[in-house]
Amino acid sequence: MSGARLTEGECMAEETWERYAWVAGIAAIVLFVVATFIAGTPPHPNDSVRKVFDYVNNNKGDIKWGGFIVGLGIVLLAFWVAALASTIRGALKSASGPVMLVIVGASVALGLALVGTAVANFEALQIRNLQGGVYLFFVLNYVLGAVGAFGTAVLVVGVSLAVFRTDVLPKWLGPAGLAVAVLQLVAGVGVATLSNTIAVITLIAFLVWAVWVVAISVLLLARSTAGPVPAPVGTVTSPTPPPPPAPTPPPAPSS
Repeated sequence: MSGARLTEGECMAEETWERYAWVAGIAAIVLFVVATFIAGTPPHPNDSVRKVFDYVNNNKGDIKWGGFIVGLGIVLLAFWVAALASTIRGALKSASGPVMLVIVGASVALGLALVGTAVANFEALQIRNLQGGVYLFFVLNYVLGAVGAFGTAVLVVGVSLAVFRTDVLPKWLGPAGLAVAVLQLVAGVGVATLSNTIAVITLIAFLVWAVWVVAISVLLLARSTAGPVPAPVGTVTSPTPPPPPAPTPPPAPSS
């Protein structure tokens, strides 16, 4: 509610909710990393049709469960994004540009991640019917991930802009986030080429982004458990007003 002040109980509930969200962000990254490597090292998108087919066929069980793990991770990361957007909005005192960048970027990235997961699991579930068509879905999944990198870049830029304008996070995360965003944009080149080099950069970009999410989660979790922050030296605080004077008793009646 705009302009409404939260009661002490509501503030404590908000802090608890955000604390769980930062933990959820770390858990989401763990799930994503597990899902990425659960089926071993995947082939490059420009490898032969036979190599891609053999990989999916030999690891279809791991791919299917990896998709389920990714789905759980997306749920947790959505929780994290909501808390992050709320924290940035509170620091900026309004729902300004950086907040919208975080929300829009995360929506694009997570939405395409869900679609890519569905495509990958469809490959594994229908591999006998698809045969050589598995390669087409494998490349489609790769391209969807490359498009999603643009959404991730928007999310990271939104957070970096908030860092530059507020004290919500340490200032070094501003330029560090911009570097992460640039790496995501390079990974986005995968929409135009199936180069092995870009595929390797895409994996590196994912791992760097994962470290970025964990760093933010740990920093905000530490802040939320540290208690109230003392006022900086030199800050003028309002003095506590003196208590009102006691009322003067009426004079005793003369006899």
